[in-house]
Amino acid sequence: MIILLIYIALASLVLSLTSIVIVVLLYRDIYRSISSLIDEFGLTLTTRRRYRKVKRYILAKVICSDNIDVKKLGEDIKRHVNSFLGQVVRMECNLTILSLRPDVNRAIFRVVGSSICIKYSLVALSLQHLVAGSCIVIPLRTSGLLSRIKKFINYKR
Repeated sequence: MIILLIYIALASLVLSLTSIVIVVLLYRDIYRSISSLIDEFGLTLTTRRRYRKVKRYILAKVICSDNIDVKKLGEDIKRHVNSFLGQVVRMECNLTILSLRPDVNRAIFRVVGSSICIKYSLVALSLQHLVAGSCIVIPLRTSGLLSRIKKFINYKR
């Protein structure tokens, strides 16, 4: 009788250990699938928020040594800034020159990209004279509104 009770105790122990192993294995698989779903949904929610496109405007003073064509100057500045930023940042940040007035030596640039793009573009604009010796670009002010930049210098077309 005691031997029968020992066998029943051993059988129940093996059965409980087997059920614990099955639960642990299933929990791991379920946890992986649920965490991958959460990561996928969470990633889409955070990417929308983190990488939201921001549009900023930069007012800059442009000093050139000689009279240069406005179109050529805009292309040169954009090319030098893009080469300074590199390929990865260039894909995220879009820098365009909106207007350039040689009579007051002012230019307005638009930067579209993530929030860090404005900082990269300001550094690149400040240091682009090291690459291109013809003109110096000095960023004066940044804003999110083009009207505010135009108002700052009484900018009229």
